[in-house]
Order: sequence, then C-alpha cells, then structure tokens
Amino acid sequence: MAAPRFPLGPCAAALFVLAAGVAVCSEELELQAATGLAAGAAAAAAATAGLLSGRRLPLLLAAAALGWSRAPAPVPALERPPRAVELTGRLASCRALEDGTAVGELDRLRRVDGQPLDRAGRRLRFHSPQGLPPAGRLRCAGLLSADGGWLRLERAVWTPLPGHGPGAVQRLRQAIRLRLEARLGPEESAMAIALLLGDRGAIPERRYGPYRGLGLLHLLAVSGMHLWLWDAMLRRSLPARLRWLRLPLLGLTALLAGGRPPVVRALAVVCLRDLAARRGWRVPSLQLWAGALWAELALLPARPAELGLVLSYTATGALIVAAAGPGDGDRRGLRRLLAPLRASTAAFLGSAPWLQAVQGTLEPWSVPLTPVLALLLPLRLGLALLAALPGAGAAVVWPLETLGAAEGAMLRALDTLPATPLPAPRWPSGLLGLLCGASLVLLTARRAGLRAAAGAAAGALSAALLVGVTGPAQPGLVALPVGHGLGVVVAGYRDSVVFDLGSSEHRPRRLVDRILLPELHRRRWPPPRFHLASHQDLDHVSGLGRLRRELGSSEIRAAPGRSRRVPGLEPWTAVAHGSRPAEPSDSNGRGQILELTGPPGRVVLIGDQEGWALRQLLAMLEPGPVDLLLLPHHGLSTDGLAELLDHLQPRQVWISCGRDDLPLPCLPLVQRRGIPWRTTLRGALCFPEAP
Repeated sequence: MAAPRFPLGPCAAALFVLAAGVAVCSEELELQAATGLAAGAAAAAAATAGLLSGRRLPLLLAAAALGWSRAPAPVPALERPPRAVELTGRLASCRALEDGTAVGELDRLRRVDGQPLDRAGRRLRFHSPQGLPPAGRLRCAGLLSADGGWLRLERAVWTPLPGHGPGAVQRLRQAIRLRLEARLGPEESAMAIALLLGDRGAIPERRYGPYRGLGLLHLLAVSGMHLWLWDAMLRRSLPARLRWLRLPLLGLTALLAGGRPPVVRALAVVCLRDLAARRGWRVPSLQLWAGALWAELALLPARPAELGLVLSYTATGALIVAAAGPGDGDRRGLRRLLAPLRASTAAFLGSAPWLQAVQGTLEPWSVPLTPVLALLLPLRLGLALLAALPGAGAAVVWPLETLGAAEGAMLRALDTLPATPLPAPRWPSGLLGLLCGASLVLLTARRAGLRAAAGAAAGALSAALLVGVTGPAQPGLVALPVGHGLGVVVAGYRDSVVFDLGSSEHRPRRLVDRILLPELHRRRWPPPRFHLASHQDLDHVSGLGRLRRELGSSEIRAAPGRSRRVPGLEPWTAVAHGSRPAEPSDSNGRGQILELTGPPGRVVLIGDQEGWALRQLLAMLEPGPVDLLLLPHHGLSTDGLAELLDHLQPRQVWISCGRDDLPLPCLPLVQRRGIPWRTTLRGALCFPEAP
C-alpha cells in the first residue's frame, strides 16, 4: 500500500504560525527555545513515520525560521519629551470630534528632513485642531511622542500635498463614510463604517466596550467571516448572466475595507477555491488555509507578525479541523443546532492560548454569543450597504437603528456578567495550550480510543492548571507604565493589592485589560483582592471602578491620621496610613499612603501628598533608611520633598510620570543626595528586580 501523502503546505503553514505566535508572546512567556523544539519535534515525528523525505525537511524548518523572523522588533521608548517634527503620510482613517477637531491615522510615513522615525514603517495617530483633512497624502507638523506601540502627533497642522490627491477608492470610501454619518445616528454610523470600511475608531466606548469584554471584536472587524458572507449573498442575489461580477465585487469590498490582511487572506481563499473548482481539483480545506497564508505573505509588504495574524489562523485552522470531525450523530435537527456552537467552541480552543499568553485573559462568552450575533450579521451588512447607497430612506434607516439599539442594550447587560473577560493571570500558557489541543481532539476525533485518551489528557491538564493557580507567588511589587498617573501592584504569597490605578492618558478598560492583567500574567501573580486609593483624583483612581467590576476587588481605606493593616500580603507587613488635608480644598492631601515591610525590604508608596499633608505623614513613619520610595506627585512637587528624603533616606526612588511632565522638578533634590532614580517612562518597574 502506498504511503499517505504528507501535507507539506499545511504543516509548513502551521509551523510558520506557531513560530510567529511564540515570537509574539516570547517576551511574556520566556519561551525563546519553544519554536526550535516544536519544529524539531514535528520533523522528527514525521520522519519516524516515514512520511517525510529529506528534501522536505529544510522547507519545514525554513517555514519555522520565516515565522520566527516575523517577531516584533523591540522598540526603545522615547527618552525625551514630545518634540516638533514635520512629516508626510497617507491618510488611513479620520473622524471628526464634537469640539470640531479631528483624530485619525497616517501610514507610509516619511520625515520631511530625511531623518528616520522612531518607529519606522508604523502608523501614526494624530490629533488636529483643523478638523477633517481630505483623503490622500498630507504634510503634517506637530509634536511627536510615543504611546505604547504607537507614535502620536499632537496639535497636527496638515496641508494636502499637490499631485497626491485621493484615488478613486479613497474618494469612494470618503463618500460612503459621509453618507452613513449623514443618514444614521453616531453609534449606528460608526458601526456601519466599521463593517463596510474596516475602521472601528469611531465606535464609542459604551458600544465598543461590551464587544471587547465579551470577546466579540471579530464581529466588528472586516475579516474572513464578512467576506464569506458577502460571497454567499452575491451568489444568491446575482442573476446567472451577471455571476461573473462576483469576484470583482468581492475585490472592491476588500479595497473599500482598506486592503487589510484579514480581507486579503479571505479573498485569497475564495479565489483559490474558485480556481480549484473550475479545474476540477479537490483541494482540502487545510490546503486552502495554508494557501491563504502564503498568498498573504506574497501580496502584502513584509511586516512583523501580530497577535491578530496568529488568532486568525489558529481560530480558522481549528474551525476546519472541527468541520472534519465526526459530527453529532444521526439527528439532523440536533446536528444543525449544535454545528454553530461546535464551530464557535473550536475557534475558542484555537485562539485561547495565544490570547491568554499576551494579555492574561480568556473570553469564554464568545462561545455562546458568536453564533447568535453571527446570525444577525448578514442582516446588518445588508442594511448598512443599503444605507450607503443613494436614495436610501427610512425603510432602511429605521430597522438598522432598531437592531443596533436592541443589540447594544443586550450586550451592555451581558457585559455585567462575571468573566467578561475571565482573568487567568496565573495559568501557564503552555499548559493551557496543551489543554485546548486535547479538548479540540476530544471534540473532533472519530476514534473512540483517541477521544478517551484526549479526555484523560484534558482532565490531567485541567488538574495541573488548578495546581498552578493555587501555588504560591513570588512576592514583589510593580509600578505600571500608565503615563501621567499611578498604578502599583503589590503581591504576596497568596493575594495581591492594587495601590491606585489611574491615568490621564489611558481609558479605564485599557488600564485593566491591556496594562494591569498582562503584567499580572507575566509575574504569575493572582488577581488583586483589595485596592487602595492615595486620593480621589482621576489620574489615580480612574481604573479602580473597572477593577472592582471586572475582578471583584474590595476597597481598603484608612481614616485621616490613623493606620490600618492590609491583610493577605504575607510575607509583607502592609500598613495604610491616612493623610490629613491642609484644608477642605486640598484634594491631594485627602487619602492615604502605603508602607510595606518584609523580606524583600522596606517600601513607602506615596500618592500626591505634599507640603503640610506630607509633613504630617512623616510623623507616622519610622526613620529610614528604606529600600524604595515612590516619590509624591509624579516628581512635580518639591514642597516637603527634602524633609521626606532626609527622613526616609531611600536607597532608590521611583517616579510615575508621563512625557509631558518632563523635566522633573524633583530630580535636583534627588541627584544632590546621590540617590538612584528610575521612572515608568521606559516601562514597568519591579521590586525586587528579577535576577
């Protein structure tokens, strides 16, 4: 009997995605060697089975190396305050704000003076007081700064470049945008723009937040699902003599969506499928999946792999595997009912390990909700398209507005449920990946013995995850990079506590989901049980409400002039000291500070207390030296700072600040005493430092 044919294309694509995924997560997971081990194990197993020839092994290893080469390059943070620059770029998206200004994104960036940008080839977010700029290439002058992985241009003054006006597609995109904004309300026009043009930037937080918390953002992004729906609708609506228009119309849909990678890969699958059907070839779905990856690499400019690429291919691959599974018996009605839930579960199992690896959360509500909302997606797409056409009236606008209002109310109610998203910072992502893989085999295997083995493996891995959750953590504390604001996490053996969580630069959801939870995952620390506020200014407490709702933390507060023990932080002894304001209007003086004593050292964390309130607190604190002092008021105040430094004699000081705070007035006092200092501008600060 002839040996079975080895699926080289799918295996090479799988190794590429695996390598790219580990590359994306490597900083958090410290699995730099995992790519080589995975590629070597796959090649050895295939060679042992006699399915792999010597000539194919280099191709598989090359695929893994190519995937690893797409690792996002580390980008150094800007060490200087925002600086004036002048550059050119293409307008990628833009929207008007209520105050008459505009925000948007530029790509294809070039400095006018020829100097390189700090993040070459990346997009740039801008804010302009001039209002909406025209489509095409622009010349912009403004203040350049960095915000996480983005460049930001504030106070941008733009000028259209002569001879670089918008192309036909850009003019059509702008016309559709303006027509939707004129006919629909702000929320529904933003939703329609996201579904037709691929721009989610205009969706307000009250509508976007529930999609994010419930794990349903893939329904808002123009992706493979949307293109498959357009393909199905065109097949049914076009008459026989016009069916040749289907692929050109799908191509136009992809162009209107900005030619983003998810659309390119979906269009590649449709074209490959149609080509195979015309030639009479029977191409397996996994071959199409692999073909989409190589088509994407060939058609799009080289760029670092991102989480979106990994999630897209792993979820789609799991869907294909589930579709080839054993089904649900002979009961056709039950099979049809369970098929969408089965597919949603498979997509969740394929993407969950990567999602948890990067941000420390899972999104289990996406499993039951995706099939329900996917049923409404064709209706929403069709109505949005009709609303963008000339002559659309109330017969289109009213159903779309009604559908959106009902959907928004439902999602906002569901967003109050637990586990939206589910924080799992202490779960090892490798074990979770093995559990999801075993569960996928259990879901799709045809052989009873294989299903039994997968079930046993899933049970053992689940027990291992629970043991990992209950194991002791490594005590320490971290100051989060929140810009102008403050957020500190203190972890003991079993619990953790948050001291302030606020920022004037980041929204509460980003503070919790994108900054706090990923840091907890990197440190393998448990979610916080309590939180404390140094005072009630928003740049210190804006994220605490979200923290309380999402993670169920409780507040601890010490009365003015009194001290209160913070429980559960062994081996730390944690005491909150209440501060007294100098007068009722002294908002910075109303609150508390946190003192920690334990084997890692003695630490004093201070909010914005200064002057009279700070001197009152000194009477409650034993003299130094202390191992670490968090300076008050982001390093901006010097009233009482000299007395504080002389009383506590810190061995090092931290400053939580933003780039707009530079230069820091506190530094001369610190440097004159020879005290080492660090800021959160370069990233999170950890004590004690990792060896």
